[in-house]
Amino acid sequence: MQGATAKQLKFKAGRNLTDAYGQSWTVEKDIGVLDLLVNAAADALDYDEYPDVLKRLSGALHS
Repeated sequence: MQGATAKQLKFKAGRNLTDAYGQSWTVEKDIGVLDLLVNAAADALDYDEYPDVLKRLSGALHS
């Protein structure tokens, strides 16, 4: 959840989108929270401001 706006992003490893690091993710809700870019036609996920942010957050949450 993004602090001042209450926008939400849900993600989990695996499934439908593959990033530049070869990792796959399921992403729901507002991708703008983490400046993610989704190319639905190519099932691709790109990072803008925060490289590999989903893996970083996942690692922090599961440590």
